[in-house]
Amino acid sequence: MAGLIKALDQVGLPPIAEEAREFTVAAGYKASMTLLRDNSLDALVCANDASTIGALTAARERGMEVPGPCRLWALTISKWSDGRPST
Repeated sequence: MAGLIKALDQVGLPPIAEEAREFTVAAGYKASMTLLRDNSLDALVCANDASTIGALTAARERGMEVPGPCRLWALTISKWSDGRPST
């Protein structure tokens, strides 16, 4: 995550919020609900596919289209993925 934050900062896109939790669907949901409630975000970077599923659920519950104005990105590829990048 430190490398991602550094790269974003170098191109003038520093993260505006960070929420660290366990790598589960429930934790991704809870963290995303907090982040989306307190910030105007156009992207969420999640630690793994499970937390991304939680983030997707939270975004949709808040009426956001994904992909759309808000993008999701999982840092790892798991059994749920076909290995191609997606949003």
